[in-house]
Amino acid sequence: METVTYKGRILSLPHGVGNDVVFLRTDRIKEYGLKMPREDWTWDDFLALAKAFTKTDRNQYGFGLRGAGQSAMLYATEFMYGNGAQVMKDGKVVINSPRPCRR
Repeated sequence: METVTYKGRILSLPHGVGNDVVFLRTDRIKEYGLKMPREDWTWDDFLALAKAFTKTDRNQYGFGLRGAGQSAMLYATEFMYGNGAQVMKDGKVVINSPRPCRR
């Protein structure tokens, strides 16, 4: 609700609820000699695994998002908000700030 509240007023309500997941290529984890992440893995763990999966010479990348149209923005913002991004701060739009914003 925090992301849709401005000056104490709710500006929108959720339209739907989904259950998104992260799929891992266990065959590649084995092939590259990596370890499966623990249940409490962090964003740093996620980034390290995505980098280890990335093989640009094979046009192979360690992370991708599904979606097109409005869904493309939805999935990207879920990751952004989960990692501390903000749309507004102190009444100003900060999502396009050149400096990262943290809560």
